[in-house]
Amino acid sequence: MVSTIIALSVNAVNPNGITLLAKDLPQLDKVDITTTEVSEPIIATLSLEQAKSFYDSGIPFIDARHDEYYYEGHIKGAIPSDNYMEMIFTLDSLLEKKTAPIVTYCDGDDCGSSEELAYDLQSSGYTKIYIFVGGWTEWTNANYPVSK
Repeated sequence: MVSTIIALSVNAVNPNGITLLAKDLPQLDKVDITTTEVSEPIIATLSLEQAKSFYDSGIPFIDARHDEYYYEGHIKGAIPSDNYMEMIFTLDSLLEKKTAPIVTYCDGDDCGSSEELAYDLQSSGYTKIYIFVGGWTEWTNANYPVSK
């Protein structure tokens, strides 16, 4: 117990300390999806309207939910993510560069799988990753294209 208190205290005063609470991801205000060069990797959230615009532009969507939910229904054309290496292979065959935009989604606001997947994709070298926070729930409520 004492060692935990000491560790937390040292971490709090250390300028390079570990953050104890995750930072909120920025909401995407405006983006030029045709620009592929970025100075820093991007992970930002999308609204329903932005997600639909990205979808209509042909940007790949990745379903971060487990396969059983994916096969029950998913955004039309979305790539399943349960087999990570297969998903990466599919992405690499679809995209010219790892700087092309990608959208991840899961069930909705309370689901963190799409954010986890976004960070995994960033670790694999992808630099423009957008998280559709409303996910499957908002998409289906809006009656947008789905596959079952």
